Amino acid sequence: MLSILRFALAGLAALATESASAQALPEPPVARVPSSMLVGLPKGSFLESIVATQDGRLLVADHANHLLLRFDPASGRLEQLAKLDFEVRGLALDLDDGLFASGKAGNGRESIFRIDASGRVTVVAELPDAKFLNGMALLQPGVLLAADSFGDALWRIDTRSGRVDAWFRDARIGPN
Repeated sequence: MLSILRFALAGLAALATESASAQALPEPPVARVPSSMLVGLPKGSFLESIVATQDGRLLVADHANHLLLRFDPASGRLEQLAKLDFEVRGLALDLDDGLFASGKAGNGRESIFRIDASGRVTVVAELPDAKFLNGMALLQPGVLLAADSFGDALWRIDTRSGRVDAWFRDARIGPN
């Protein structure tokens, strides 16, 4: 066993020596795409999720400041839609232009919220076994999937009844 370990370490040392003396890698065989800043945000903003609406605007979750923002790429205008009472993370559009958001509620529980067109926020479901809800997607009308970044799970949420179950669990999808 010790001889296998020595052999492996010697191989790694040889690779490290070769890579250190190697020339710079060639440029990737893809064209560079120009980029530009669309909008600036104040220091301390932490953007966590973005969804595009049917009219081409972007809804953006500012996790750190508990804000829901709307950006209009055509005009360059950024506006605050709502100051929320929870740490907003994941966003998913409902079919009727309502919005689902995930985050930690005031009671400390990971939850799914619905924000209607008027800005009214309601709790759809609490997920006491979830650790950090993040990205979401509407799987079908009335059913969301929410990723639990630290809980090694994808949760299925019935948005009509509030019923929650683990749709998929595997340690390989966790943070390590």
